[in-house]
Amino acid sequence: MTDYYWTAERAAELRDLWQDGLSCSAIARALGGGLTRSAVIGKAHRIGLHIEYPRGDYHPQVNRVPQAPRPRRASMRNIPTAVPEPEAARRDDGSFVTLLDARQGDCRWPIGDPQNADFHLCGNGTALGKHYCEFHVRKAVAGPPIHDIAEAVAVSKEVEAVSGLKRIFG
Repeated sequence: MTDYYWTAERAAELRDLWQDGLSCSAIARALGGGLTRSAVIGKAHRIGLHIEYPRGDYHPQVNRVPQAPRPRRASMRNIPTAVPEPEAARRDDGSFVTLLDARQGDCRWPIGDPQNADFHLCGNGTALGKHYCEFHVRKAVAGPPIHDIAEAVAVSKEVEAVSGLKRIFG
């Protein structure tokens, strides 16, 4: 809006309504003529009208019921990382747990090369609701070491570059 819509009479009416404590939206509706709240704020600023807040606490305190503090989420930082790897469990006859004789509740973490005769499973008791023992659950969730991540990023960039070329050249 330009000052064309602000006659001396309308500016005086704005001052009166402002002094009465009306909101800028209410003043715009009272003045009419298509004025917006923003136009009222702008004109009030230009003629030097300021909002005077009462002294003290402007927002009265509501009687709130104190709430119990929220429990914090578990963080991976709280899990000890220096846990020694457990030895693979053995059966009563001294043999390791294999894929063929694994029972419910045995950790299924593979140890060794599946093509070798000494391949076996961890075999220790599993964590609640998991297929691995607590140590191997942590190892699986922790992800690859840093150097593997860097290598994975490099490979993904190469794949991205090649797929971009295929899109360009068909």
